[in-house]
Amino acid sequence: MKFKATRSVLFLTMVFAYLVLSGRSSCLNDDDMETLESPVQAVALVYEHPDGMVSAELVIISTYDGSHFVDAATNVLVEMPDGTRLDLVQDSSGHYAVTSLDDADLYYEPGGSYLFKFDLDEMADTGPDHVDGYFVGEVVAPSERPDSLVVEDPPVGPDHAVTISWSPAFDRGLYAVYGPDGELTDSNFDFSTPDFDGSKWSSLLARIPAEHLISGQAFQDSGDYVIEYAGCSFVEGFQDSLSSELGVLSGFLACSAIDTDLYVP
Repeated sequence: MKFKATRSVLFLTMVFAYLVLSGRSSCLNDDDMETLESPVQAVALVYEHPDGMVSAELVIISTYDGSHFVDAATNVLVEMPDGTRLDLVQDSSGHYAVTSLDDADLYYEPGGSYLFKFDLDEMADTGPDHVDGYFVGEVVAPSERPDSLVVEDPPVGPDHAVTISWSPAFDRGLYAVYGPDGELTDSNFDFSTPDFDGSKWSSLLARIPAEHLISGQAFQDSGDYVIEYAGCSFVEGFQDSLSSELGVLSGFLACSAIDTDLYVP
């Protein structure tokens, strides 16, 4: 998924402090609910970019009969902290999104609660008995924004690793590097393909240490780079008493980002 706002890209990331997606369906029995066999994985995101643009996105993936995006969601929307409801429009396979450039009613509020809602109709390619229902998820954005991002050891030339540090500390973090041509050269999270086994969560930056070493592979050419860091809250899985149709590998983030310039001689 790609949204560009100035030099920012929404790399889904998905969003939250405390997000749970809850399902209501008549097609599951108690055994289904206890074994958590659903192949449907969901990720949702509210993301504040460094330039102030805000993105909200939902990604749905099925791992039934090979990983693939799910295009059957309907009535997809995000409800803002003030109760305003905004439609998420499918912009690519499995991705439903809106930005504040599209709708000025989308905003980011630290500590604010967001609801993601969608319906899934029964489809053969998401597996039997796990494909229809109504889902609603609540996310509370982090109460703080990142206030500093520092490059600890500026490179003396191309292909040199650099260490970034940030404050305050957040539960989880995302980073991205943009090269002299504005293209993404490195990041720790990507949802442009439906390949999904839950390992993406291990790539999230942790609270401690509040620093990260970026490989020299991200800096292959001389020129001006932009490094972006997003402080996030994260929830892996779901509330099984409510969301039994969603796979346990689902995960949710709420993030606010900051960036810094870096010149590579």
